[in-house]
Amino acid sequence: MKETDEGVILNLEVNPSSKRKKIEYDKWRDVIRINVKSPPKKGQANKELLKFLKELFKRDVEIIKGEKSTRKVILIRDSKLNDILDILKNFRDI
Repeated sequence: MKETDEGVILNLEVNPSSKRKKIEYDKWRDVIRINVKSPPKKGQANKELLKFLKELFKRDVEIIKGEKSTRKVILIRDSKLNDILDILKNFRDI
């Protein structure tokens, strides 16, 4: 995670076709994992991921690397690192 002039950049690992949406932090791998319900076909999982993150952070969010991978780099525009950390710490599973 790092703050830039454009916003905050997050490294994520996405698990498609999950039973429920979930965010967890893997300390060992130092990565945030997000489970989404949609399958990875025709960009469905990416669409669900972006919609979920936009609702969670209330900011414009885009995938800047990893469109076709489970490992993604996300940009959360016009945000500060401390604000994003607070949101993630207070998130409850859906």
